[in-house]
Amino acid sequence: DQNPYRPEHGSDMADDGVYQYEFLYETYVKNDRLGYLPNGWTQMKNDCGRVYYSDSNTRTTTFEDPRIKLLGKTAPDENIDSEKLSQLLDSHEINLPSGVTHLVVSRGTVFEDSMNSIMGKTKRSFKQKLNVKFRDEEGRDTGGVTRDFFTAISRELKNKDGPHSIFTAVDEDSTHMYFDYKSDRPSDIDKCKFVGRLFALAVIYESTIDIPLAPAFYKRMLNKEVELEDLNCYNPPMYRSFKNMLDEDVGEYDDINFSDEYSTKSKGRVTTQLYPGNELVKVNRANKSEFVNSMTVSYFQDRVKKQFMAFKMGFEEFIPLHVISSFNEKELGLLIHGVEADSIDIIKWKQMTVYKKCSLKDSLIKWFWEIISKMDKEHKRLLLKFTTGLPRAPVYGFLSMGKVDSNKKTFQIEVDENLSTEKLPKSLTCFYKLILPRYTTFEQLRSKLFA
Repeated sequence: DQNPYRPEHGSDMADDGVYQYEFLYETYVKNDRLGYLPNGWTQMKNDCGRVYYSDSNTRTTTFEDPRIKLLGKTAPDENIDSEKLSQLLDSHEINLPSGVTHLVVSRGTVFEDSMNSIMGKTKRSFKQKLNVKFRDEEGRDTGGVTRDFFTAISRELKNKDGPHSIFTAVDEDSTHMYFDYKSDRPSDIDKCKFVGRLFALAVIYESTIDIPLAPAFYKRMLNKEVELEDLNCYNPPMYRSFKNMLDEDVGEYDDINFSDEYSTKSKGRVTTQLYPGNELVKVNRANKSEFVNSMTVSYFQDRVKKQFMAFKMGFEEFIPLHVISSFNEKELGLLIHGVEADSIDIIKWKQMTVYKKCSLKDSLIKWFWEIISKMDKEHKRLLLKFTTGLPRAPVYGFLSMGKVDSNKKTFQIEVDENLSTEKLPKSLTCFYKLILPRYTTFEQLRSKLFA
């Protein structure tokens, strides 16, 4: 981590964790997540306090952090505006000064252990590096164990039939999850606040929460209005029912009025009147559009008001909402949920790979990249999980995971001549390293990668 312009001991460091050091009339800046600025670049602020970047090589300026371009872009539909991402990563709200916070959990009780620990700590405790240890397991956390922790707890939350999930999917046709309105007991609300903190920590510690939450969830985080289309991925039967109602020509619905009826664990049967003045109004041709809109709002907001407010409170305790206010709901979803392995730019992935005891000229390495380029989505996901510990890549992410200099290559492939070609590949997730035996044929390598 050597840089000729890095501040010497005793140099000042801004509150946001960004080093600034004057040398030959230029300011060299280091961000823990992005590394140093490229040669010739200077970080500056305009009269309004907005950060921008000046490139002395081309005599141009831009609001886009040049380090973002070095990270590799994802597919167009799996990307966040680089300027927004740069502003987030430079925010003192998520920059980590020196120090370590220890978290000790057991795999069998990962939810209970982490909830007790995280809810018992202050925000200040998590403004430093996180070190996770699983009881009765060997291993030093240099990043891989932390990622494993977020994956393990995501699995607990994603199990809609498990004891700890606050999210649910309506049926097998649902592709996304949302708050379970039935879970409204005080203990459930406490879990929601904890999960809010957990989501914020995943962003701070460059990890992901592997739960496919409905777009309405992220809309609500950004105080945006929900709409009928938001129901499609979460509750397809209700969505189709409402669409049919809007399309059909019916004068009045004798058995439908402006009310929402549902059951919760603490209150039992609940009936909410949706019409102003709490009047029991029948749905008809003239007001059915208003009814559908009111039901959609009730479904995503009124039913889960306590759950969402608790989650939001927990999240905001660690990341103020103004920090994410510039994102849209899709970008916020990518920030928290991560990027599909299938959307990672293979060319950039290849460019950012360092080779040990092998090179790009080796047949084995050529075969590897050929196989990766033709892999289906599921096998890419499994490879990503095997080599990094994450089923999805952080959006700021796969090519920059870990607090490394942006000029360093972050994925490693090593060929171990001592490993039998009968063995499967190995990995060191802490270092994003894939270790391959010296397989002798294309098919042999392919069969081992797909084993």
